[in-house]
Amino acid sequence: MEVKHPEQVKTSESKEKEVRKRFLSFLLKDELYGIDILQVQEIIQLVQVTRIPRVVDYISGVINLRGQVIPVLDLRKRFKIESNEKKFKRQCIIVVHVKVDDNELLFGLKVDEISEVQTIITKDIQTPSLNKDGKNISSGFIKGMGILGEKVMTILDTKKVVSKDGCEDSDEEES
Repeated sequence: MEVKHPEQVKTSESKEKEVRKRFLSFLLKDELYGIDILQVQEIIQLVQVTRIPRVVDYISGVINLRGQVIPVLDLRKRFKIESNEKKFKRQCIIVVHVKVDDNELLFGLKVDEISEVQTIITKDIQTPSLNKDGKNISSGFIKGMGILGEKVMTILDTKKVVSKDGCEDSDEEES
């Protein structure tokens, strides 16, 4: 019979208590982003989007998803990432559930390419670094940064992404 030292018991207990979260990861340009997998309803191929007049430029328009009209946000435009590059062959729309004012709403998020489902231990999710005053950098749409070996994945706060004033430096105003 093997006798374990108290340190060994604590280590095995702490490993059992580690909370793992799963994220759908995707690419915008060459950067890796992720959203909580529990918010994802489905992934669909890029379809024709019906434009809506007089909306902010990052709203591509709406799609008809099995009889339900869903707004589609172009994340490249939302995050002010250049979009004059070649079209990605794997562009698609991630349909997500977002709770807004006690209502569960569906939104489409247009991305360049789906990567994979990533599992991250919560201790490996960090907030953005501090600025020179010791305060957190304005994270806007960011929930945290997930450490994946040598890579870092930006984890998005989908509620802020879809809200009009999701980012403090947002300059999109409706006329």
